[in-house]
Amino acid sequence: MAVRFALALLLCTPATILAQKPDAPIGQDPALNWAQRMFERQNVDFGIVARGAECKTHLKVKNLYQETIFITNVSTSCGCSAAKPSSNQILSGQEAYIEISMDTVRFMREKTSAALVTLSEPTKGLSLEVRIPLKVYIRTDVVFSPGVVSF
Repeated sequence: MAVRFALALLLCTPATILAQKPDAPIGQDPALNWAQRMFERQNVDFGIVARGAECKTHLKVKNLYQETIFITNVSTSCGCSAAKPSSNQILSGQEAYIEISMDTVRFMREKTSAALVTLSEPTKGLSLEVRIPLKVYIRTDVVFSPGVVSF
């Protein structure tokens, strides 16, 4: 009996719960609101990229609900980034994507921004803006491909 109680206590500790959050599938993290649960990731880090490189990703948004969800607005907080949706409505159980890109031609070094996506469900009067932080470090040196030039 004591072993079962100790095992149950160990499985319910905050450290165990926190360890499960990063790997939680879409919609499973209880700390997120209904709109945030629809997103595949809660941030985008492009890492270190060369200046002038194409820096683009697609962020999956899945409708976990019975009602149709509408993407009513997509924007970014800085001119160094851009975002656009693949569709303005997501039927129940379906997916859409937010294409996010960073401008590596006009900007250099560390750039942070955010994609701002507003989701709504009009029959229930629900509307929320989800802020997805974006991060990239754009190298300032010149990069050649291939890395060797022979004269």
